[in-house]
Amino acid sequence: MKIPHTLSEFEQTYYYKTELVKLCRQLKLPTSGTKAELNSYIRECLNGTPATQIKPLRSKKSYCPLAYEEINLDTKLLDSGFSFNQEARKWFADYFGVKKFSFNKKWLLSKEKLKQIMIQK
Repeated sequence: MKIPHTLSEFEQTYYYKTELVKLCRQLKLPTSGTKAELNSYIRECLNGTPATQIKPLRSKKSYCPLAYEEINLDTKLLDSGFSFNQEARKWFADYFGVKKFSFNKKWLLSKEKLKQIMIQK
């Protein structure tokens, strides 16, 4: 995978998490965490911070993905175990009364944007 040389070059491309993990490996950065965390490691590196000084933002805290019965309109998108998975697709399909429901890129980007905002705080 081609490593971006500048922050601007990096931010012009949408990367899937698997691609971010590969970039982090190539740059010798932490490879665990959310997409937003991986993005922040790469941004730091491209801003001049040595890879050896970039540490994971949090300790591994695993959430079990929420089951269908645990999802409702008040479910938090972050730090709750919510995932854009089959259980969530089924819940939204039932909620909207449609046969099939799928998340589009805007949904996924919105959650990533929220994570980035929370990391920066």
